[in-house]
Order: sequence, then structure tokens, then C-alpha cells
Amino acid sequence: METIHIIAPFINANGDDWCAIDMYLRLHDNAEVFLWCEQMPHTDLAVYPIRNIKAYQEVAPSGGSLYIYGSSTTIGSWYDQVKFKRIVLMHNQFDQDAFYRSMHRLVLDGKREVEINYISEMIRDTIGLPGEIHYPLPNPAKFKPVVRQERKRNLPFTVGRIGADSIGKHHYHDIDIYRELAQNDIQVKIFGGTCLATWLGNQANIELLPAVPHHKVPATHALLDCFYYRTSAHNKDAFSIEVAEAIASKLPIVCFNDGGHTEIVSGYEKGFLFETEQEALNLILGLRAANTEEP
Repeated sequence: METIHIIAPFINANGDDWCAIDMYLRLHDNAEVFLWCEQMPHTDLAVYPIRNIKAYQEVAPSGGSLYIYGSSTTIGSWYDQVKFKRIVLMHNQFDQDAFYRSMHRLVLDGKREVEINYISEMIRDTIGLPGEIHYPLPNPAKFKPVVRQERKRNLPFTVGRIGADSIGKHHYHDIDIYRELAQNDIQVKIFGGTCLATWLGNQANIELLPAVPHHKVPATHALLDCFYYRTSAHNKDAFSIEVAEAIASKLPIVCFNDGGHTEIVSGYEKGFLFETEQEALNLILGLRAANTEEP
């Protein structure tokens, strides 16, 4: 049986960490797979067998295939002393400097060959080097959609967004979109939205809620009629696991046409991409109208 080592930060339990966990779940039925990190993993990841690298005790990846999930993943001195049959860098961000720093570290002055996998075509085009595309889609063993109850006709159409509760994750024009939706009697639930309280705290039909723990995302999707997604103009997403999970839950998605995840939204039957705020509003209002017409 093949031995595979996956190393990732695992300290924030963020989208990248969960993508590494999904890779583990996808591979571990047909290989002996080990998860590794340089620091103590986040408590939300405690159910997974993540090992701490302790080079001084000779507890570190060795042999088989090594997957480094993310160009910002720290690789310690242990790497110089061990050998692998195969080394793969999973590049997952637009930061070219991070990519070349990571590659420089991994090739050991040309002594080792490193394969490159990208999480979207957009990322590969940014780097300009050959490599396979592997979209980090949620694994069914971990992400189990909740069956949505039939929507009662007297309930308001509900639009939701899920993400980190950080102002840097929100686009400033989305505040106006949320207000416009609310004024059209659409319920807006922003999970990871308490940071917007200064602008939307007293707005009727808008709920600003804390970020959703990852294990509660499927149940949260069941509360929504539409998933809306756009991030800050200064925070371009290489790929959004939030969008991929909304697709797994079969939610209609209205998504800004930027970022690597648009490559899967564009081929999704219920996926709609927009360029302007008016397009986003029209798409959501159209979805409400279609939802209302359903028997």
C-alpha cells in the first residue's frame, strides 16, 4: 500500500486546512495516509489524526509521497534529512512570491524534483508553469448536505453568505446590496457578519451572525434559498471552499465573477455569475420570483 504524507498549517481550521483534510479523506481508503503539521493543530481538527513534527525526536514525514498543502506551509530542517519517492506542492494562492519561496525551499538547490498541483486554472495561469488542476471539492465523507424542508409560501425568500467574521472578507459595495435586498422583503443572513454591525446593525430583514463552525455549515445551508458570495476587492480568492460547499448542498449561487471558484460555478446548473451590483440584485430577485412560482 502506498504511503502518503500531507503537511499543512492546520492552525486556523480555515478553508485551506479543511481542503487538506478533504484530500486526506479522499486518499486514505486506498493508501496509508499521514497528516502532519509544524505546530499544534486547531482544536476543531482534533478528530483527525494530525501528528506534530518533532524533528529532534525523529518524528517527521519520511518515504513515500509528500504533499505540501499550500505555498505558505512551513517546511522545517527535517526535510533536508529525509527522502521521498514523490514531492507535490499544492499551490493555492495568487501570491507568486510565496510560490517561488516554497519551490526554492523544496528543490534543495536542484537536488529534488517537485511536482506542482494547482487548485484552479486561474492560479496555474498566474504562475505560468505546467501542473495538474485539482479543485478542492468537499469530501462526502465529511460534508453531508442536510435535506431542506419544503419552503412554506408565507416565509420570506432568504439569501445567505458564509465566511470568516472579518471586515477584510467583505466587499464594501455588498452593504448596499444587502440593504436593497432587505428593502425588497428578502431576508438576509450574513454568517460571519457581526463585523458589519456599524453599517447594518439596525437594518430590518438583515441578521448579522457569527461565523459558522465548519461542522454546522450543511445545516446552515438548509436555512437558505440562495447563497451569495463576493469578497473584498483587495482579497481575491484562489478558490472558495464556501462556494464549493454551497454547490454540494445544491443551493442556487449568485457569485461575483472573480476567483478560481468561478470555474466550477460557471458549469453548475444553479450557478450565476455577476459583474455589477445591479446584475447581482436582478439575479437574486429573479430567483425569488421563480421560487415563488414553484407549486
